[in-house]
Amino acid sequence: MEAIKKSQAALAAAESLRKAQEEKKKESLRLLSDLRKKKQEMLVKQLEQQKLLISKLEGGKDSLKPEEKAELMGLIKVLHANIEKMKADLGEEKKPAVVPPPQPPKSKEEVGKVF
Repeated sequence: MEAIKKSQAALAAAESLRKAQEEKKKESLRLLSDLRKKKQEMLVKQLEQQKLLISKLEGGKDSLKPEEKAELMGLIKVLHANIEKMKADLGEEKKPAVVPPPQPPKSKEEVGKVF
């Protein structure tokens, strides 16, 4: 009788541990998804800002001072570098992570041997 209670307790503990791990995994996936979405939003904003600066530079070719042109070009270059870095980050996140195959559920005897 005592052995049965111990094995049931071990099974319950193993099941609660598995559920806790699943919850942590779901939470981490949700956080990664949120982070990716924010990075994409930031990328769109940076692209819009870069387009705005380029149009300002092209539209004011004659009216802009050389210092203003140089400043705009510097900002455009910095934005371009940030955009490329963000694209690379997002590209790396698309690659699927190597996930180990799921382990088959253990029998009561195997769980009892572990504990």
